[in-house]
Amino acid sequence: HKKKKSQKKKQTYGVMLPDRKRAPRALFTLIRARGANSKKLEGAEFEIFFEKGSVPAKVGIVVSKRIAKKAVSRNRIKRIVAEAIKDELDQIGGQLLIVVKSDISGLKTSQVKEKILGKLQKLND
Repeated sequence: HKKKKSQKKKQTYGVMLPDRKRAPRALFTLIRARGANSKKLEGAEFEIFFEKGSVPAKVGIVVSKRIAKKAVSRNRIKRIVAEAIKDELDQIGGQLLIVVKSDISGLKTSQVKEKILGKLQKLND
């Protein structure tokens, strides 16, 4: 019995972060509680919480309904942010929570990448 072409499993290409890199829901509150090892960076577009630790970097992205009313817009913003940090995940080495503070759906991925990496550079200084 052979499978038809339409029944084969489709492969996704870079839409979301890999499962092992995504932060579980419980981690969102832990990072925001800000222990001794965590740092917080604020900007006009983002609030970034970082905690050194876990070897496979865990990333959470938060976009509230105040920023974008429709789920489609919120998910687009999350995809833009995820795509912007995807290449840098191996260098992070910790838990990262990115809270989006303004609607960035009009920006290109390269612009978002510059802004996030600019903030993350301050962590290394």
